[in-house]
Amino acid sequence: MGKFLRNFGMGLVYIFLSPILLCLLALASICCLGAWFYYVVTFVIRFFRGQNGFIELKEDALLRQKIEAEKEEALGIKEKEEKVAAAPQQVFVQQNFYQMPPGYVPPPVNGNNSSSAVPPLVDLSEAKQLPPQTEIPSLPLEESSLKEEKEAEEIHLDQEEIDE
Repeated sequence: MGKFLRNFGMGLVYIFLSPILLCLLALASICCLGAWFYYVVTFVIRFFRGQNGFIELKEDALLRQKIEAEKEEALGIKEKEEKVAAAPQQVFVQQNFYQMPPGYVPPPVNGNNSSSAVPPLVDLSEAKQLPPQTEIPSLPLEESSLKEEKEAEEIHLDQEEIDE
């Protein structure tokens, strides 16, 4: 009987405390929704200002500085670099005219060329004749590749018979 009364008493306590617990739960959910709304609004404002939407924490800033310092150290970049005057450079324009007949003069490079016709690059009448192409002998095939070719031909012939 004592166990029954204890369980009955706990039931009554829960009945009276449940509205208070529900009010606390509703208050906590309202606070969480308010915090969520605040962070969404601040994120959108920071995003449209061109900043990072997330707020940077102290740990993130320290880590970013440490990573940048390691990168600079690895690349050998000093914070205060002395500006050195650039050395003068000479640029040589290289023009390659392949298979040009003797006495060929290339068109002028400057824009003051009065003639719009460009001489041909190669005069075929004076060009050297290339030797005739010789046929390259084929390498002997292995037996396995010959068998594969025969099988492929048989399959192709079978497909033609089926199509007819």
